[in-house]
Amino acid sequence: MTEPHPHDNAPTAGRAVAKLTEIVETQQETIDMLVTAVAHLRGDPGTDGTFGTPSPGEGPRPEHFRWRDLDRTAASEAWHRLISWVGWLVEHYQLWETVPECWPEHWPHIQELSALYLAWWDAYIRP
Repeated sequence: MTEPHPHDNAPTAGRAVAKLTEIVETQQETIDMLVTAVAHLRGDPGTDGTFGTPSPGEGPRPEHFRWRDLDRTAASEAWHRLISWVGWLVEHYQLWETVPECWPEHWPHIQELSALYLAWWDAYIRP
């Protein structure tokens, strides 16, 4: 029996290379999408100079953060806004060592940051 010539597999090898190229391109698209998503979550500026997440002052002013008075929906919205704002605050003012990552687990931090958020809103956002 004769050995197949290496060039006999050329069409198969070409298809394999084409398939691998397609896989690499798909993976690169996924990586690009994930990089954009992470930038969006962090609030990093995009290539157009805009920020991926809304300004911490967008939307209506929260009336209060009296947590005990908020229903489930209002508390969830307030919590998400506070977390977003604290993330922005820490990044913007480089407070990584001042505001601990575990602040949401400590009621005094939640209270103080809630009050600070409302004061910030009134100082910088209120028309």
